[in-house]
Amino acid sequence: LNDGTINFRLDNQERTLEKDISHKEWLHQIAYLSQQPYFFSGSVRENMTFNAQDGAFNIEEFENLVDRIGLRDCLGSRPLDFELNEGATNLSGGQQQRLAFIRAIRRDQPVLIMDEATSALDHKNRELVFDLLRQRAEKGVNVLLITHDREIAERCDTRLDMRTR
Repeated sequence: LNDGTINFRLDNQERTLEKDISHKEWLHQIAYLSQQPYFFSGSVRENMTFNAQDGAFNIEEFENLVDRIGLRDCLGSRPLDFELNEGATNLSGGQQQRLAFIRAIRRDQPVLIMDEATSALDHKNRELVFDLLRQRAEKGVNVLLITHDREIAERCDTRLDMRTR
């Protein structure tokens, strides 16, 4: 960053922002998950795909993720058909975060940014999500995890502590 350039690895190649890839192209490589994800009134399927008709939705993978992070009980036997209220107020904060997590990782982007995305999760569910994040990282996904949770931060490969003294 000394000369103002931003270098990164993408597809196992060194890249420079604006030289090798435009900002717009770079943004299309990112999946983002905020602390308070947004859901609109509609089915889980519509919220997962934003009602896109591209046919690229992997139902088996989705169902597997629902089971792995414990959403089957609240979403039922047909989780894609579960109807969400505006803001998903018919789910708890932790359930919302886990569902938003599935939405973010199913995009399968090389960069995943999570901003306090496990803050509403209990220890057990935080572990389930972290295990999935670790698996993604092992497959080459760049996971940027913003957290106040020291326990989670200590388990990350690289940490940047932004505490003020």
